[in-house]
Amino acid sequence: MKIVYKLSLGALIIVTAVIILGFILLDQIEKTNQPLIQDIPGSIEELNNAVNLDNLAHEIIYYDEVLTQAARNYVFTEDENWKNIYLQAGQKLDSIIRLAVENGDELDSQIFKGVDDANQLLVEMELEAIALVDSGNTDEAIAILESTKYSDQKNFYKLGIDRFFLMKKQGYGSSFSSAQKAIINAVNRAKDINRRSAYFTFIFILAIIIVAIIVIFPLSRSVSELLAKFQEMASHIASGDFSFRIKTDSKDEIGRIASLMNAISESLQSKTTSIESLNREIQQRKAVELDRVRVKEELSERAKELSCLYGISDVVEEYGNSINDIYQKAVNIIPQGMKKSYSACARITINGKAYQTGNFKETTWTLSRDIQVFKQKAGSIEVFYLEDFSGSGQSNFLKEEQALLAAIAEMLGRITERKSHEAALNKSEAK
Repeated sequence: MKIVYKLSLGALIIVTAVIILGFILLDQIEKTNQPLIQDIPGSIEELNNAVNLDNLAHEIIYYDEVLTQAARNYVFTEDENWKNIYLQAGQKLDSIIRLAVENGDELDSQIFKGVDDANQLLVEMELEAIALVDSGNTDEAIAILESTKYSDQKNFYKLGIDRFFLMKKQGYGSSFSSAQKAIINAVNRAKDINRRSAYFTFIFILAIIIVAIIVIFPLSRSVSELLAKFQEMASHIASGDFSFRIKTDSKDEIGRIASLMNAISESLQSKTTSIESLNREIQQRKAVELDRVRVKEELSERAKELSCLYGISDVVEEYGNSINDIYQKAVNIIPQGMKKSYSACARITINGKAYQTGNFKETTWTLSRDIQVFKQKAGSIEVFYLEDFSGSGQSNFLKEEQALLAAIAEMLGRITERKSHEAALNKSEAK
């Protein structure tokens, strides 16, 4: 039987087992999620509605107290601000009571409707008192707010709110108990399902391991034995011995690979001499090519250096250039003679004056040469690299670049001497 068929059969069995296990686990997870999706949210929603109604009831108490105090303060002080506060709070209280009636259950709605009726009667009495104050009858307004009818209506209003809180006090316990019970049941069911899932998972994993051992172990043993022979053959080939052969009666892919390896070894044995000769020729050609590249690079660098010197010479010979022009143009040409010209900058300092390139920046990677004028140091030429190209602790600058900078320094020294002689001669002729 071919190896590919053996591996395919084993893989098919394992994949089938994994798929079955996956479906079982998905079913268990679905059962675990069921109480979390159905039971707990309902209980939590019920508890949340009760809390919202409780908050509305507290707001009703607050705004009722605001109405009462605003009405009394207006009656006793006739301050228009209290009247405005009363009117605003009245609208807010009406909307809160309507919201409580709409959101409550049947019993809650009945209670809040009774509260609304009591509130409307209180508002009528308070608005009547406010109207009396506006017409100048303050004593009558005070009499209304301190009347027994007003006090009884306030007590009736308070009884409605107290009835709601008493009922909800019992309801909270029931809602909380229901939610707690639903959560505990969900947790217990989840634990039970998880235990069964763990048991099924263990059984399936054990079955997969057994199948893998039965299918893969014999195959891996035969493959490992042939691989050991391949390794032995590779060791012989690596040492230059091409006479080793793999002996196997296997007719599968491994056996064919062994036959192919034997054929390769025979071919290598017959071609060893020609390969060694070819290797020597390749090495020689590589060496020649490396020499050619090196020479080409050196010639290119020398050409750059000569071009730099010629450029400075052209600047010197160019008619009309002052000594300052020569220094500035020369300093712009100098970086072009460096190997890494794209990262080079330069500065010429002479007679206390500096001339530098546009990208000038002092760094630690520098090369400098003194400028001698009449055998005295008159200045210096400095070249800086903007980044480190040394590598392995070597100098950033080639010997040829150092020689180039020395030649430029000598040239500029001679030019300075010549210009000094010319200036002196012109001065004497002018006299």
